[in-house]
Amino acid sequence: VEPLMMTACTMVLALTLGCQWATGKTQPAVASYYHEDSHIATGERYDKHGITAAHRTLPFGSRVLVRYRKPGHGERAVVVVINDCGPAGWTKRDIDLSLGAAQRIGMLKEGVVNVRIETLSVPAGARHRTNCNFNVRPARYRAPYRPRVASND
Repeated sequence: VEPLMMTACTMVLALTLGCQWATGKTQPAVASYYHEDSHIATGERYDKHGITAAHRTLPFGSRVLVRYRKPGHGERAVVVVINDCGPAGWTKRDIDLSLGAAQRIGMLKEGVVNVRIETLSVPAGARHRTNCNFNVRPARYRAPYRPRVASND
C-alpha cells in the first residue's frame, strides 16, 4: 500500500507542476515591485533597471508576459525573465517585478496591482526549485533586543 501511495503522490506533484508551468496559459495575478539593492536567489546582484521578476514556483530563466490594464491609459505589457524567488506567501502577491519592469507597465504609483501573466517559455530540463524557503528569516534579520527580566520565583 505504501509504494502505491508514494506513486500517487509523485504523479499528483508532477501533474500540478506541469500544469503550473504550461506555456501559453494566461492567469490573473497580483504584482508588486521591489527596488532595494541586494543579491538575488540566482547569486547575481539585483539590477533594479533590469527587466526581471521574482516568482515562487517558476524555474529561473522562465520568460513571462505581464499585462497591466491601467484605468484611463489602456493596457501595457512587459516580458520579464524570472531570476529570483518570491514574493513571500504571506504577502498574497504572485509576482514581484524589478523597478525597470514596473516602470515599463506604469505601476510605480500604485505599488501593488492586478495583472495577467502568461508563461511564454520555461528552460529545457527545468525542475521544481527547492532553494526558496520562505519560512527562514533573511540572513540580515536581527531580532529586536529584549532585556531579560529577573523573575522572583
